[in-house]
Formats: sequence, C-alpha cells, structure tokens
Amino acid sequence: MVKRIVAGRIEAGVIDAGEKIKIMPSGQVTKVKTIEKYLENKIKRCYAGESIGITTQEPVFLNRGDVICASDSKPYLTDRFKANVFWMAKQDFQKEQRLTLRCATQETTCKIEGIIRRINSSTLEVIQEDAQRLKSLEVGEVIIKTKKPIVIESFNQVQELGRFVFVVNGNICAGGIITASN
Repeated sequence: MVKRIVAGRIEAGVIDAGEKIKIMPSGQVTKVKTIEKYLENKIKRCYAGESIGITTQEPVFLNRGDVICASDSKPYLTDRFKANVFWMAKQDFQKEQRLTLRCATQETTCKIEGIIRRINSSTLEVIQEDAQRLKSLEVGEVIIKTKKPIVIESFNQVQELGRFVFVVNGNICAGGIITASN
C-alpha cells in the first residue's frame, strides 16, 4: 500500500491525529489520518518546532507554499498588507518597482504601493513621510500589494508567516516583518 505523505514543519500550535485541518489558500478541509515521524510509530500529537509528515483521510494535493492550519482558525489570506522593510541593496528602491516576495515557502511577485515613512536605520529618525524611494540601509514603513493572495500573520503571532524577503534577479535586496493586514 502506498501512502501520500505531506511533509513540513509545525510553526505554531499542535497537530493531532484525527484533527480537522484546512489547507490554505484553497480552503479545502480534511482530517489528519496519521502523523508520521522517522522511526516512530503511532504518534498522536506533535508540537511547534517539529518536522513531521501527515497522511489525510481524503487524498489532497498540496503545492509548495500551501499552509495547513486548524479548520476553525482564520489565518490572514490577503494580497495587501503593511510591513517594515530594511532595504539592503546598493541601488535605491523606487515605489511601484516589481519585486519577488518570499514568505515561508510562499512566493509571488509584488509591488510597494506606498512608502509611508523612510527611517534612518541607525537613529530611527523619520527622514521623510510619503516617500517615493528607499536608499540602501534605510527602513521603510510600507504597504505591499501582492499579485496573488498569500497566508500571513503578524510577526508577533507566527514568526515564519510574519517575516519575508524581497528578491530581485535572484538576489535578496531587503528583509521585512509584517505589522498588519489591510
């Protein structure tokens, strides 16, 4: 008999055998049939920080970037959110420039719709309100618009879903933390 095992890491909470789960962004609901760990049998519960595999009652097909959560939880599925970004590239960032956003295993293109504030990263002094660009080593309080909805949380709630990087031409140019969904 062949098992379809979905592997991943528990970032928050617990997962129990028999628990109803929701797969995001599709919203598909199923039950955890078994929890699988290398060289361990009949596991009933696993906790945040553990890397596990699960089998489900109905066959499900997950894609890279899908997020599994408790069926009654309401993670943010959004295409627009507020974040603080630390710009690391030598080239200035221009508002509306297209970027690749990576958050956990999710990846999509995006643009920064607005730079609410430019901040000096050394002194935390506000350089400019309603800015058009960020310079190297500056922090920006920004509004991000993604091409497709992604699952996010506040960095203070679930760190893995609350932090991200921007990539241009295969190079990381900025890192950020999510402060609120819009």
